[in-house]
Amino acid sequence: MEKELHKRAKEGITPEQLAKSHFKDEFRKATQSSSEYPSSGLSNQKEKEIRIFKRRIEEQENLLFGISLFYQGTIQMWAADEAIVKINRESYERTSKRMKEALMKARELLFEIQENPNKSNLLQQFEFPPTIDEVAKRSRILVEAYEELFAGRPREKPLNQEENIKLMEIASNRL
Repeated sequence: MEKELHKRAKEGITPEQLAKSHFKDEFRKATQSSSEYPSSGLSNQKEKEIRIFKRRIEEQENLLFGISLFYQGTIQMWAADEAIVKINRESYERTSKRMKEALMKARELLFEIQENPNKSNLLQQFEFPPTIDEVAKRSRILVEAYEELFAGRPREKPLNQEENIKLMEIASNRL
């Protein structure tokens, strides 16, 4: 695995991207609609719980993306103030790490439940990390503005300074 990480690092692929791609097929299988695996033996209630859990994962992914957009915008706007940049970077890195770990565990849980439907009760016990309501609100607004401004754009593609400023202006007006 370490050789794979070094090889991928030379190609510009981060460990997070590698982990995400590693679980891509499993996640796709785990997130198929319930009609695509009717022989799973799950009750309608359990299938509903799985769909709700998938929506929670999507909400967390959007929240993390919104937090990332906020961080990028803050860094652009306060680039001259090293202290603000440092505080925001540290805060973002802690939050991002915590959320990415939770998302990975959630995806693994979905895969595990697909393999063993008897474990579906674990969905109710799973908790995503708490977020501050104001951060969540700002993240949602940023994601909505991003989707309007850059419809169809891959989220992995970073915004340039001009795009960041435009996004922050639109989001600020909505706040």
